[in-house]
Parts: sequence; structure tokens; C-alpha cells
Amino acid sequence: MSTTKRTPGAEYKRWLKEMDAADKRVRRWNKQGNNIQARYQDRRGMTGAAGYDVDNTTNFAKSYRVNLFNTNVTMLKSMLFGNTPKVDVARRYADPDDDVARVASMMLGRLLNNDFYASGSDTESVFKHVLEDRLLPGFGLARVRYDYESSYEEVEAITSPDGTVLADAYEEETLNGESAPVDYIHWDDVRWGWARTWTEVPWIAFRSYLTKGEATTRFGKEVAEQLTYDKKTIKDVTDKRLTSDETADAHQRAEIWEIWEKKTKKIYWWHREFEKILDKKDDTLKLYGFWPCPCPWIANPVTNLFLPQPDFAIAQDLYNEIDQLETRIAIITEAVKVVGVYDKTNIAVGRIFTEGVDNDLIPADNWQSFSEKGGLEGVISWVPLADIVAALEKLVDMRTDAMTLLYEVTGMSEIMRGSSGPDRETADASNNKKQFASVRVQALQEELARFVTDTMCLKAEVISRHYEAQTIIDQSNIKYTADGKDPRIVEAAVQLIKTPDQSGWRIKIEPETMAMLDYQSMTAERTMFLENLGSFLSASKQ
Repeated sequence: MSTTKRTPGAEYKRWLKEMDAADKRVRRWNKQGNNIQARYQDRRGMTGAAGYDVDNTTNFAKSYRVNLFNTNVTMLKSMLFGNTPKVDVARRYADPDDDVARVASMMLGRLLNNDFYASGSDTESVFKHVLEDRLLPGFGLARVRYDYESSYEEVEAITSPDGTVLADAYEEETLNGESAPVDYIHWDDVRWGWARTWTEVPWIAFRSYLTKGEATTRFGKEVAEQLTYDKKTIKDVTDKRLTSDETADAHQRAEIWEIWEKKTKKIYWWHREFEKILDKKDDTLKLYGFWPCPCPWIANPVTNLFLPQPDFAIAQDLYNEIDQLETRIAIITEAVKVVGVYDKTNIAVGRIFTEGVDNDLIPADNWQSFSEKGGLEGVISWVPLADIVAALEKLVDMRTDAMTLLYEVTGMSEIMRGSSGPDRETADASNNKKQFASVRVQALQEELARFVTDTMCLKAEVISRHYEAQTIIDQSNIKYTADGKDPRIVEAAVQLIKTPDQSGWRIKIEPETMAMLDYQSMTAERTMFLENLGSFLSASKQ
């Protein structure tokens, strides 16, 4: 089988075709994601803002909204990510006398947990952003990198007494520090090749924005001079009140795509207006699965096309119905007031409600005529409030039914929202209701834990393949432990870490370590443990 070497121009055209096709695939979803974020923030104050073509509301000035979507998403975020994750690293086979593997797992666990607890670390924020992207546009992603800092020191040439150069002068590189940061990837800054599932994805691309100085440092002055630079702005939230100039970045930047192709194990840097590949490198991370990111956390995937479907889209009709009912309720509520008509020839009747105070009498000009007409009942006709109030009560009932149905569709049951059940509901029924209502939340907790675990596995592999041995020892602080006093065990543990293809670590993050604590359940469990412990101690004394 013969292969044809592509020229830089041909490679550019190939990726232009791929990126155009990817843009078309995600175009509707990107627009939908922007609308959902606007709906979540309730941007009705921005005339013309994105976010309101997902429903049939046309008159925003007179519309009212019960933003249950914001409430539900906020509650889910708090429930799913209420605590800092704790990474657990263990040996795959817990052999009792394998001290080397035990120490190695402890060192690797410390390296992974450092980013969550170290001052100034942003790894926790990365996963919170990923969670929010999953709950709103339906696509959350993060990636790992390997960074290092080094300095160069010139070593002088070695000469003999007679002036003969025995060794030429050279620059020696000294490693000053290493890191494996986890970067948040915005849901709109990623593209991928056509695929039905994640395992079929042929390539994935990440977008970044570089200033001219950054582009010069990365690609050289000649290339940087030919790139197109624009001010980065948020076009989807601009309107008459908030213009594109007001949301624009202070600097002009070039849009650069970093493309990872799995088949060729190559990394390309591509710019749409530069008709050549900016740069191409072999796989730099050498990861087992090639990708620098875990499988994206997408909402409601199916196997006909790898594309997310946001949760909001599934329940948007109910959200819109509730808003329409709320608008009608608000309008009718304004009509619930004492108003009517009266005979204008009886001026005194009008003065009753404008001038009358407590214990005050208003004189009538023609009392005989006023009496013949039946008094106040004969000259005043009130708006029938009973019909209006009945319609209002019916709308309130309809809104309650729609909200109940929404909770069923979204999985936010009454128990999960903190409200009580019927007065005569048994304890078993209440517990069963709570258990089944939390199934969907538990599934999301498992998915979040899976995503964080997969990301930390990639980070562990980067550490194993690229960190220097001394960096692993220093950053794990193993030398301050009892096991660290034995240099032979430490050295063997580091060597075990440096062989990721053979070590076989089991890295796990339990969902309950991140979820919001249920203090009532936790108190009951601890009380039960102490009671059982007390019973055991009493029985052991006999």
C-alpha cells in the first residue's frame, strides 16, 4: 500500500474541509446552547439578546417567567459538587508484602490530590465549569497538559595548558519545575470528526486565541505577521444596550486550532486564514489512548451521531407552558380590583371613592331621584370579580399541575425539592419515593465521578511518563514519612511509577466524596456505628 506525502497546502485544505463539516454539524447545537445559557440567566433585560427563540414568547415587555430552570440547575450543581474531590490511588492487586507498590500508590495519590488542595490551584474550578456546561448546553470537557520550566547555563570550554580545546563550550539545560495542569475547555471551543460514538472519533480540535506576541513566540515572526487578528467578543449577548465593542477583549487575537488526529498520531496547528499548516508534531504526551482528554461528558447521547442533546430541550415545552400560565396569572391578577361604572349625573357617587373617609357622608343633589333608582345599587354596576377570581384560581391550578409534571420529567421530585408529602404518607412510602426520585441524581453523580476519575487517570499517566524522579519525590513529600526514610523503597517506588504500562494503578474517585453531604443520614450512620461498637465491646468483656 503506497502513501502520498501531503504538502502543507494540501494538509491545510484537508483540515479546512473537515472543520467546515464539523462547524455545520454543531451549528444548531451551538445556537441552542447559547439560548439555553440566556434562558438560565434570564436575559430579558437585553432587548434582542439570544435565548428567547426557543419558545413562542414574543412580547417580552409584558411576559412573566418562573425561572424553574435556573432553580433546578442550581440545585443539581450544589448536590453534585458540594465538596472537594478526593482521589484514591491503590494497587490493582493488594498483595500484603508489596511495600514498594503501597508506597508508590501513596506518592501518586499525593501528587494527584495536590492540585485540589494547593493554594492557588484551579483544578476544582475546572470541574465545576465542566459540570455547569453539562447541565446547560450539554457538553463538558477538560484536558491535561505537560508543562515544565527550565533555564540554560553556559558551560565554558575545556582547554589544555597549551591552549588546545579539549571540549567545546555548550549550554546546559536545568529543569526548574514540572506540572501537569488540567485545563477547562469551553463547550464552543472544541470540534471533532464525524462519529457515532466516542470510540469512532477520528480527530478532536481545541481552539485557543493568541496575541501577536504569543503567536510570534510559538510560530515565529514570519508566520505571526501573516495571521489574522480580531478582538474576541461575545456576539450572542450583544444588543442595543450591550454592544460588541463593550464585550470585546482589549487585545486582538488570532484563532488557532490544535488538532489531534488519532490514526496518524499527529498534532496539527491550523488557522483558517493561513493557507498552510502552522505546525505539525508527533504525539507529545505518548498517552495510552492518545487523546489528551477523557470522553466528553455529553447529555443524552445516542448511537446514530456523537452530538449532545441538552436536558433543557427535553423539558422546554413544560418550561414554556409554565411561563405562559404565569404571564396570564400576572395579567389577570392586575384585573382583580374594585372597579365599575356609575351614572355620571350622580356626581356624589363618584365622590364616595375619591373623597370619602371613615365616618363621612357625601350629600346627594337629588335625593328623591337617587332613591327611586334604587340607591347605590341602582346607579353603580361593578365588574364581576367572581368570574375573574375563578379564572385566576383555575390558572393557578393549571400552573401547579404543569410544575408537578415538570418535576416528574426532570426527575426533581417533591422530596428532592425539600417539600413534604401527603399528611398520611407512611415512612416506608416516603423513603421509597425519595429513593426512586434520587435515581437520576445518583446517575449524574456517577457520571461526574467517572469524568473526574478519567481526567485524573490521564494526569497520572502524564506524571508517570514525563516527570523526573526527583520531581516525584519532592512534590509527594514522601521523605517526611516513615516509608521515606528508606531510600531503597523510595527509589523502587519511583521506578514503579515511571512504568505506567506495567504498574496497573486503580485510580478511583467516589461520588459521595463530591456530593453535598446529607447531615441527617451521616448523623444516623455515625450513631448506629457507635451503638454497634458499644454492643460489641460489652459482649467482648463477658
